[in-house]
Amino acid sequence: MSKKRATLIDVAKLSGLSTGTVSRVLNGHPSVSDEARKKVEDAIKKLNYVPLSTARSLAKGVSNVIMLSMIEENPILPSTWRYELPVIQGIYDCLRDTPYNLQVGIGFVEEAQKSKFFENLLKDKYIDGLLILGSWPIDHRSLIYLEERNIPYVLIGCRSSVPTRAEVNFDNHGAVVEVIEYLVQLGHTKFALIGGLKEQLHMVDRAKGFRDALLARDLKVYPNLIKFGDYQIDSGYRLMLELLEEDPRPTAIICGNDLMAAGAIKAIHDKGYKIPSDFSVVGFDDSEISKVVDPPLTTIKAPTFEMGNLAVEKLCSMIQQKDMELEEIAILPCELIIRSSTGECNQKN
Repeated sequence: MSKKRATLIDVAKLSGLSTGTVSRVLNGHPSVSDEARKKVEDAIKKLNYVPLSTARSLAKGVSNVIMLSMIEENPILPSTWRYELPVIQGIYDCLRDTPYNLQVGIGFVEEAQKSKFFENLLKDKYIDGLLILGSWPIDHRSLIYLEERNIPYVLIGCRSSVPTRAEVNFDNHGAVVEVIEYLVQLGHTKFALIGGLKEQLHMVDRAKGFRDALLARDLKVYPNLIKFGDYQIDSGYRLMLELLEEDPRPTAIICGNDLMAAGAIKAIHDKGYKIPSDFSVVGFDDSEISKVVDPPLTTIKAPTFEMGNLAVEKLCSMIQQKDMELEEIAILPCELIIRSSTGECNQKN
């Protein structure tokens, strides 16, 4: 039986130092003390350690490649592309003035929730850092794999069940709270949520914001007025028809995205009701459809381009070892765009 190959983690354990310090020794970084350098060198000799290709590349900083790993549902929804393209544009624009090239890989949710996802993704690849873009939970064991190998990474729009090195997201929860505050000021007391995919992290946060905001204002949360679909127009249409039959009937409808809101508006019109005199409808994304539906849609604009920019800035700082111990979660605020689909409530409580 062949002897198990020593890893960077083994060197760190034997030397009593962190994997980051071991990586800096391999890189010849001047900030490492002579004592620490000797401990690492002694451990390497005892273990006969040979750096992994990825770790060696990172230590030398010679690949000039950043990988963007996109975690998607299968099949990928059109609404996903609409959300992610501005993020990718922000990433690309920020990298354009750096020496780094961008490499893109797409993985599906089922794969990303397995412990060896990043191990398989990075096999035989030479990268300096990793951007992870998605809106689904990431298996924490995959992130531990990255941590153990001192591979810099930033999560964009997603998270794990354990603390991560760096995250960039937008405030889904706070955005819905702001919308409800605005609608309460217009006199609305009965709210419905037409949500997208129930397990998607963005929708989880929006649904929580919906419930928290109502409870904070002593308004009742009606479980029968909370429905989930798939972010498509047909789904919004179908769920709005269901809401029209519910008791109580809501006067304010908050939708998971602009497409579902467009479907809800069509259902309201088809049943002979008017917007906003009978119902106020709010979308999410501030997409092109929000400007052309009748009436124009009140919606929430997420800072997607800015997310991509900020993620690259954080990752480059980590790669350059200016802040390798960075542990920061950045939550960017959204903007409420008020148009004609919302108005004062004309129904008595």
